[in-house]
Amino acid sequence: MFVSRRPRSQPQDRFLQTFELLNQAITLPPTRSIGEELHSGLRDVQAAAQHNQVTQEIATGFISAVNAVLYVLPQGYRQRFLFDASMIGAILANWNGDQQRLSSTIYPRYDAEWWHGRIGMPTRSLNGRDSFLGFIAFPGGDDLSNIDLRDYAFLCHELGHNMLYYDDTAFTQNFSAKLEQVTSMLALAGVADRGSARLKAQRNVEELRRKWTPTPDHENWANEMMMDLIALWTCGPAYLASFGYEVDDDSKNPYVVSQTHPPYALRVEIMLAASEKLGWGKYTQGLNNRLKGWQSSKWKSHYTNKYVALADSKIVGACITCTLAACETIGLPRCDERHVERVKELVNRGDTPDFGTDVIIAAWVVRQQTDEHSFGQWEQKTIASLFDRIVSQSDLRHTEPS
Repeated sequence: MFVSRRPRSQPQDRFLQTFELLNQAITLPPTRSIGEELHSGLRDVQAAAQHNQVTQEIATGFISAVNAVLYVLPQGYRQRFLFDASMIGAILANWNGDQQRLSSTIYPRYDAEWWHGRIGMPTRSLNGRDSFLGFIAFPGGDDLSNIDLRDYAFLCHELGHNMLYYDDTAFTQNFSAKLEQVTSMLALAGVADRGSARLKAQRNVEELRRKWTPTPDHENWANEMMMDLIALWTCGPAYLASFGYEVDDDSKNPYVVSQTHPPYALRVEIMLAASEKLGWGKYTQGLNNRLKGWQSSKWKSHYTNKYVALADSKIVGACITCTLAACETIGLPRCDERHVERVKELVNRGDTPDFGTDVIIAAWVVRQQTDEHSFGQWEQKTIASLFDRIVSQSDLRHTEPS
């Protein structure tokens, strides 16, 4: 039998190691409050363990949970972190209004593409509505030069995930009922079939339910489509442009069927339909052209009967209707023509837009009016001006971010 020569780390050693890591987190302004909360909780568990009020297993589990949070917390921060944290904070405040709808703490991260993640806080009730820390991954590195404001409408898509993680009742309850109604009718219609036809009909219904049923992990078509529609509701034509930029890549199969995301072609179809309802039809030419182009592209053979069946028009219509109604019901701030005109006037005056959806819409407005070079100059100037606001409202003039 093999016997390890390395002594196992004792619980008290692990407490000390974790306290050291927490002290580092407390020294950073962005993570100070979270570090202090975890430090207090760890101190209570340590005292309870010393008095045999909790088992070694519970103490070890708590330490592991604290270390898991520490692992994903930012280890430092640079200027882009502060810029993106301000973007998140501005939209969070606007969406919340008088009622909390998103996690109280959402950190920026940096990766190859946009995504949203979360991790549970061991110091908070598992059943609490704010028991998780949120993370939004922004594409690129953590330097201000990596910012592309034309892409930032996707921030509202990712914050939509956070909002529905926090409370999805308004969005999923009515849609789930509609989905059950449609799929039950399809199942009933298949009862009249026999043999292989009946089996195929049953499998089709099962696949529809699997792809479209909202789930806590959001890995389904309904939740992803809701995020697109939330971003369209809050950013208007700026999101249409950002999404057009995303799908402007001939190497991506627009009809690929997966569990986690609807095909690009279906997402475009749904946004085109929703844009007509929201008054953005005149801004959809680019996506319309892209959709038509796919129909004669190298990917056209992937437009299969399976794709058509999964893109059931009744389910698609229900997703649009229920999501837009939920946005209206909870009072989610809507980008309308007045909002766009206000931002246009601001841009034409040469003023700097505010953090949040104003700067996202402004980036779209400027890109519509100018060429790539002029847009780049405006973007650089705007980012610098917004960052100066951060500096002037904080003590960053006396500190040097790591």
